[in-house]
Amino acid sequence: MINAQTLIGTVLGTVSLQKVIGQGESGVVFLAQQSPTAPQVAVRILSPAAIQTPGQGAAFLERFHKEINVVSSLQHPNILPVLAYSKHDGMAYMVMPYVSGETLQSMIERQGQLPLSLVANYLDQLANALDYAHKQGILHLNLKPGNVFLTNGERLLLSDFGLTKMDIERQASHMRLLRAGRPVGSLDYMAPEQIMGDVVDARTDLYSLGVMLYQVVTGKTPFQIGTPQQIASQVLQAPPPSPHLLRNDLPRAAEQVILQALAKRPLDRHANRSLNTAVLEDPSSLAIPSQKQPRHRHKDERHKLLDGYLHVIVVASVLRIQQSRQRRTCRDECLRQNARANPPRSGERAADRLFPEPVSLAPRVLSDKHGCSPYHRFRLR
Repeated sequence: MINAQTLIGTVLGTVSLQKVIGQGESGVVFLAQQSPTAPQVAVRILSPAAIQTPGQGAAFLERFHKEINVVSSLQHPNILPVLAYSKHDGMAYMVMPYVSGETLQSMIERQGQLPLSLVANYLDQLANALDYAHKQGILHLNLKPGNVFLTNGERLLLSDFGLTKMDIERQASHMRLLRAGRPVGSLDYMAPEQIMGDVVDARTDLYSLGVMLYQVVTGKTPFQIGTPQQIASQVLQAPPPSPHLLRNDLPRAAEQVILQALAKRPLDRHANRSLNTAVLEDPSSLAIPSQKQPRHRHKDERHKLLDGYLHVIVVASVLRIQQSRQRRTCRDECLRQNARANPPRSGERAADRLFPEPVSLAPRVLSDKHGCSPYHRFRLR
């Protein structure tokens, strides 16, 4: 574990560490200054998954150097870039722009459920960023609202992209902690295969993104009650609560997409589709309908309304035909039963005795005691 306070004032390359602004299991983040005239930056010093021997420490730094070359190549408007990276006194670190805005986590804590139009906007940005990274062969493996920064203009910046081999080692450490009954960070956002230490891929990030989407929509994560072992068991076995029950204005189609992203098996999470398409076919379906281009919008609504009317007319016609056939069948059966029970007298028809007035299919004639369907309570037009 890094003793962060002792590092304040340390010069790493061209930057000087000023104060701690964040700390977690993956390392410590410092606010740093390059020069009096240069903008402030954030420096992340990585923490190994476990205490290492000198030989293991050297291997850790070598893996860091190889993987950070790939991570630093990411250039996307929604990914926080890596400006520089190196090692110092056995520590690996990377330099990133300093973002003064709040994180998505603090926004959720402050507002709870976010407006669906804003959720659609944020989802589109995060899905595009992850889709871009995955196409470069890079996984995040540590997705959570605390790693998403909000800038002016509602632009999101996804930070803390994982170094895959180091994150896999951290997963093994998580398993050891869980078996020992000790707390594990970010368990709410970990996919089942991460908890079990199985193979991870892009669908692992999709699961974590599904948890984040669930949280911004409902204000809470799917599984958050109980001990670490109980939460891990729920992630592995229990179905997530319906987000629609926690938010009535959530479209059912969006709910199904969220629940599919949270499938226990990676194969069930929108296989062979990009994240941008898989998480939500149309992110704007979460949003309030736009007032732009009302002519086309009204035209689409009229078409949908006409389609609905035609569907109702067809269904009603089919039902009416079925009712007519059932009524005739019931009437004929009543006639036959009465004819067998009361044979007609000379010169009298069975129908005259059963229906002294002109035949009517009103409810008072075809009652349920003759085995008639409830549909027979309606008159035949």
